[in-house]
Amino acid sequence: MPQPTILLWNLPVFSEVVSTLSSHPNTQHLSLRFVSPQESNQTLGQLAGLVDSKSTNDPCSCPSAPCMVFCGLSEGELDTCLAVLRQCSQKVPLKAVLTPHNQNWNFSKLFAELMEEHQYFQQQQNKNN
Repeated sequence: MPQPTILLWNLPVFSEVVSTLSSHPNTQHLSLRFVSPQESNQTLGQLAGLVDSKSTNDPCSCPSAPCMVFCGLSEGELDTCLAVLRQCSQKVPLKAVLTPHNQNWNFSKLFAELMEEHQYFQQQQNKNN
């Protein structure tokens, strides 16, 4: 199994989130993998190093919203990561965990699912307020 990795979409290298994750003693061992637009049509599994990736120059159409995908983290590592992220003033609302179900999705498919889920929870929250 590859090293526990966080795929990062549209998060600058010098962002608060990246700086915090790479310097915090409980998360600095995690690999941070910046996904470029040219890689956006590769599957999440390919980007996480689970399968060989094919080079391509045909990016998907993906929103500019920042996104994080947690790959191969234990439950404890994920909990720690989320706790560290809550300390940041910069928020990343779109987050996912790599699963057997979504490892064959590209970022465009992931975004579509995450946006649908995000909108659903926003509607539920608005109904309850």
